[in-house]
Amino acid sequence: MSIAKHGASIWRSEIVLALLATLVASAVNAWAGFPQLTNAHGDNDNLLRLVEVRDFLAGQGWFDLHQYRMGLEGGFVMHWSRLVDAPIAAIILAATALTGSMALAENVAQVLWPALLFCLAVFFITRAARNFAGEA
Repeated sequence: MSIAKHGASIWRSEIVLALLATLVASAVNAWAGFPQLTNAHGDNDNLLRLVEVRDFLAGQGWFDLHQYRMGLEGGFVMHWSRLVDAPIAAIILAATALTGSMALAENVAQVLWPALLFCLAVFFITRAARNFAGEA
């Protein structure tokens, strides 16, 4: 087997492993009834991130990080970046186009975004482990 084919097969096996781990974790979470969604959408950070994404989708500017509904009169400026808001907003827009419901689209994003991050994390951890430990 050539080096290129061997490298490609390793990448494929790591991608398959990451997808299977994500599928299992998502299935366990679904079997448990998605407790993070049913328990008031998780913690305060999750709720505030969703508020920021909603404001962004409603037309608030990319560089306008004010939360006008919180704090004293005039709100306050959040320290979070919009870079995390963009993919969540994209998932919500795509799911809204498919389902026709913004509320359902937000739930889809709350399931899909962590699953995507988990899949990427498993993939890169297995890549790093293989690079550090070598072939078995």
